Amino acid sequence: MKKNIRKIILGLGADICGIANVSRFSDVGREYQLGTIWDNCKSVIVFGIALPESFYDIQSRLIYTHFIAMATQKVDEISFTAAREIEKTEKIKALQIPGDNPCEYWNADRLTSGALLIDSSLESDELSEELCIPNCHLCLDNCPAGAISNKTVNQKKCRLNTYKTTERGFDTI
Repeated sequence: MKKNIRKIILGLGADICGIANVSRFSDVGREYQLGTIWDNCKSVIVFGIALPESFYDIQSRLIYTHFIAMATQKVDEISFTAAREIEKTEKIKALQIPGDNPCEYWNADRLTSGALLIDSSLESDELSEELCIPNCHLCLDNCPAGAISNKTVNQKKCRLNTYKTTERGFDTI
């Protein structure tokens, strides 16, 4: 079942896909426990799509904002289509979690993520390897909102600093 679910998600355009039993989230704060959204949740499928590298070479936040919105819509499309396909092929229920900027991987400008909750208990994938360079504190030391501490991000602090409006009234990230 896991192999087929991953094949569906990746086949719809996701770059990465991971599966975790809901028990893996037992020691995070209640607001981050995806299983609290739906009583039937037994496993969580998380996937992501990366933005093209060229976005990090430009200064225009308007261009970046346009395409991060497009990436979020793509995540929602993957989530919706995958849920329907998983329900049809695996005979289990799948609940889509709407994508939301910048509710992404904590390196928020690089990967837009989405999630599905399913009512089938699956074994968790191995945890991903550490993404940070050992002993590097650049993000911690330079976060303008002070939202990053150790290995967590205070989403409220991050969001208050992330969304801006240009002088002409355009929303930017």
